[in-house]
Amino acid sequence: MCKTPPKTVVAPAKPALPAEEAETVENSISDENVVGMLVDRLGGYTCPFVVYQHQSVGRGFLFIQTPNQLAEFRYTSKVDFAGRALSRCLTCHYMTVKEFEGDVLPNLPDLSKIKGLVRRDVKKYDYQRELVVLIRFGCGWSKVFTMKMEPNYVMCLSLIKESDLNYAEMDSLEINIDKD
Repeated sequence: MCKTPPKTVVAPAKPALPAEEAETVENSISDENVVGMLVDRLGGYTCPFVVYQHQSVGRGFLFIQTPNQLAEFRYTSKVDFAGRALSRCLTCHYMTVKEFEGDVLPNLPDLSKIKGLVRRDVKKYDYQRELVVLIRFGCGWSKVFTMKMEPNYVMCLSLIKESDLNYAEMDSLEINIDKD
């Protein structure tokens, strides 16, 4: 379970599907599609955070971690197909490659196999149109990818100014998906 810092964002869950329909949906979506749908849904929270952090520390990437299993994110509601309540949360950090190699890799050596991908993607992304994401689930499944910035860069700048979140005080962003 995630520890909740002072700045927590709650991402609304969608209404539950009937059990038999949910089970079919769960088994028909690839891991990559589950991750894609998840990060797309979180863009309104993560993109302004990334834009602010980029302005503060320069080129880097969004490192998303969760103690939850990837399979738990196949559900769009707050319950699984058997009706059990879910408690999914994500902790998002923006970091440079240097911080990743110095602070994260010694503690999570399994990520060393994707270090080259992180370096490559951070070096080449267009910070006003894209962001690099490394996501890691509690089961050990991880992936590095570049995604389109949605909302766009200009909108993120506006959201930063208008938000009641103080991005200057945020080392990380915690997102609780199933909390009301």
